[in-house]
Amino acid sequence: MSKTASLALAIFGIAVGGLGAILMFAVEDTGTGFDSHQAGIIMLVAGIVLAVVALLMSVVGSRIRKTPENRP
Repeated sequence: MSKTASLALAIFGIAVGGLGAILMFAVEDTGTGFDSHQAGIIMLVAGIVLAVVALLMSVVGSRIRKTPENRP
């Protein structure tokens, strides 16, 4: 995976986590049938997982070195 793709995945994970934190801490739930706090927890955990996966892919991808091809 390229650096750009892992950076985009990390930014997406941070955005999802941020939206989840807003749902979890800032939204007052008064309706029935949808629990915004539960959805916030799920989104926050998913965002953290995405950011960690992106970080690991970036680290693993940087350790893989491509060998140049021998052309005559």
